[in-house]
Amino acid sequence: MSYMTQAAKSNRCPHCGGRMPQMRHGVRMYAQTARIFDIIEAAGSFGIETRELYRKAYAGMRKPKINTGVVQAHLRHARKALRGTGVRILAERIAGRQCRYYIHTPIEVSSS
Repeated sequence: MSYMTQAAKSNRCPHCGGRMPQMRHGVRMYAQTARIFDIIEAAGSFGIETRELYRKAYAGMRKPKINTGVVQAHLRHARKALRGTGVRILAERIAGRQCRYYIHTPIEVSSS
């Protein structure tokens, strides 16, 4: 396991070496789906543009083959997984095929 990065090791079970599930807002996500979700969430209310999202999602990989279809599949999986939580990944078209992705979380109003 010496070829694995520290981040990759932390996502593995210390006993069997299997992948540990990634949890976001109480739902399971694949590792790359969780990474993409985290990037969008870290962008805040302004969001992140498509090209920047792809660049960050594949940063640090040896030979990244950026496939827009694969990223879109991860976004669909995240949206489907988050359906019952009230958290949504929204996309706002800005130019041509370019979008700005951001996370929308419902605001809870206290009844005092």
